[in-house]
Amino acid sequence: MIDQHETERSAALDRARFHEVTNGNADMVQILAQTYSTDLRERLVVVEAALEAGDLEEVIEMTHAIRGASANLGTGPVGEAASAIEQAGHDGDLQACRAGLPELVRRSEILLEVFAEMLEQTRD
Repeated sequence: MIDQHETERSAALDRARFHEVTNGNADMVQILAQTYSTDLRERLVVVEAALEAGDLEEVIEMTHAIRGASANLGTGPVGEAASAIEQAGHDGDLQACRAGLPELVRRSEILLEVFAEMLEQTRD
Protein backbone atom coordinates (compact mmCIF):
# COMPACT_ATOMS: atom_id res chain seq x y z
CA MET A 1 0.00 0.00 0.00
CA ILE A 2 1.33 3.42 -0.99
CA ASP A 3 1.22 5.92 1.86
CA GLN A 4 -0.13 9.46 1.60
CA HIS A 5 3.33 11.04 1.63
CA GLU A 6 4.47 8.98 -1.36
CA THR A 7 1.28 9.85 -3.22
CA GLU A 8 1.90 13.55 -2.56
CA ARG A 9 5.55 13.22 -3.59
CA SER A 10 4.57 11.74 -6.95
CA ALA A 11 1.99 14.51 -7.50
CA ALA A 12 4.35 17.32 -6.43
CA LEU A 13 6.00 17.61 -9.84
CA ASP A 14 4.58 17.09 -13.30
CA ARG A 15 7.66 15.31 -14.62
CA ALA A 16 6.50 15.53 -18.23
CA ARG A 17 6.19 19.31 -17.96
CA PHE A 18 9.54 19.59 -16.17
CA HIS A 19 11.17 17.43 -18.85
CA GLU A 20 9.62 19.65 -21.52
CA VAL A 21 11.06 22.77 -19.87
CA THR A 22 14.52 21.24 -19.39
CA ASN A 23 14.61 19.18 -22.61
CA GLY A 24 15.92 16.42 -20.37
CA ASN A 25 19.25 18.24 -20.16
CA ALA A 26 20.92 17.28 -16.85
CA ASP A 27 22.59 20.69 -16.50
CA MET A 28 19.28 22.47 -17.04
CA VAL A 29 17.58 20.13 -14.55
CA GLN A 30 20.18 21.07 -11.94
CA ILE A 31 19.96 24.79 -12.64
CA LEU A 32 16.17 24.99 -12.61
CA ALA A 33 15.64 22.67 -9.66
CA GLN A 34 18.27 24.48 -7.59
CA THR A 35 17.10 27.97 -8.58
CA TYR A 36 13.43 27.16 -7.95
CA SER A 37 14.25 25.54 -4.59
CA THR A 38 16.32 28.51 -3.42
CA ASP A 39 13.74 31.03 -4.60
CA LEU A 40 10.89 29.08 -3.03
CA ARG A 41 12.61 28.94 0.36
CA GLU A 42 13.35 32.67 0.24
CA ARG A 43 9.83 33.58 -0.83
CA LEU A 44 8.27 31.45 1.91
CA VAL A 45 10.29 33.37 4.50
CA VAL A 46 9.06 36.65 3.01
CA VAL A 47 5.44 35.42 2.92
CA GLU A 48 5.61 34.38 6.57
CA ALA A 49 7.09 37.73 7.61
CA ALA A 50 4.52 39.63 5.54
CA LEU A 51 1.70 37.68 7.16
CA GLU A 52 3.06 38.45 10.61
CA ALA A 53 3.25 42.15 9.64
CA GLY A 54 -0.20 42.11 8.02
CA ASP A 55 1.31 43.23 4.69
CA LEU A 56 -1.16 41.87 2.16
CA GLU A 57 0.57 43.55 -0.79
CA GLU A 58 3.78 41.64 -0.07
CA VAL A 59 1.82 38.42 0.48
CA ILE A 60 0.10 38.86 -2.88
CA GLU A 61 3.35 39.68 -4.68
CA MET A 62 5.26 36.70 -3.26
CA THR A 63 2.48 34.15 -3.69
CA HIS A 64 1.92 35.39 -7.23
CA ALA A 65 5.61 34.80 -7.95
CA ILE A 66 5.46 31.31 -6.42
CA ARG A 67 2.32 30.50 -8.42
CA GLY A 68 3.90 31.70 -11.67
CA ALA A 69 7.15 29.81 -11.22
CA SER A 70 5.18 26.72 -10.24
CA ALA A 71 3.03 26.91 -13.36
CA ASN A 72 6.12 27.23 -15.55
CA LEU A 73 7.87 24.19 -14.07
CA GLY A 74 4.92 21.89 -13.45
CA THR A 75 4.79 22.08 -9.66
CA GLY A 76 1.01 22.24 -9.46
CA PRO A 77 0.30 21.52 -5.78
CA VAL A 78 2.60 24.31 -4.61
CA GLY A 79 1.13 26.65 -7.21
CA GLU A 80 -2.41 25.81 -6.11
CA ALA A 81 -1.64 26.53 -2.45
CA ALA A 82 0.08 29.80 -3.39
CA SER A 83 -2.87 30.74 -5.60
CA ALA A 84 -5.33 30.23 -2.73
CA ILE A 85 -3.31 32.58 -0.52
CA GLU A 86 -2.93 35.09 -3.34
CA GLN A 87 -6.70 35.11 -3.92
CA ALA A 88 -7.39 35.53 -0.20
CA GLY A 89 -4.98 38.47 -0.26
CA HIS A 90 -6.85 40.05 -3.16
CA ASP A 91 -10.04 39.55 -1.13
CA GLY A 92 -8.41 41.37 1.80
CA ASP A 93 -8.74 38.29 4.01
CA LEU A 94 -5.59 38.22 6.13
CA GLN A 95 -6.93 35.37 8.27
CA ALA A 96 -7.50 33.16 5.23
CA CYS A 97 -3.98 33.99 4.03
CA ARG A 98 -2.58 32.97 7.40
CA ALA A 99 -4.71 29.83 7.42
CA GLY A 100 -3.35 28.84 4.00
CA LEU A 101 0.32 29.17 4.93
CA PRO A 102 0.75 25.76 6.62
CA GLU A 103 -0.54 23.98 3.51
CA LEU A 104 1.77 26.00 1.26
CA VAL A 105 4.71 25.16 3.51
CA ARG A 106 3.77 21.47 3.67
CA ARG A 107 3.43 21.17 -0.09
CA SER A 108 6.66 23.10 -0.57
CA GLU A 109 8.56 20.79 1.76
CA ILE A 110 7.36 17.78 -0.22
CA LEU A 111 8.41 19.39 -3.50
CA LEU A 112 11.78 20.38 -2.07
CA GLU A 113 12.34 16.72 -1.14
CA VAL A 114 11.56 15.72 -4.73
CA PHE A 115 13.95 18.33 -6.14
CA ALA A 116 16.70 17.37 -3.66
CA GLU A 117 16.39 13.75 -4.78
CA MET A 118 16.42 14.84 -8.41
CA LEU A 119 19.53 16.95 -7.87
CA GLU A 120 21.26 14.05 -6.15
CA GLN A 121 20.46 11.76 -9.10
CA THR A 122 21.79 14.25 -11.67
CA ARG A 123 25.09 14.50 -9.78
CA ASP A 124 25.69 10.76 -9.97
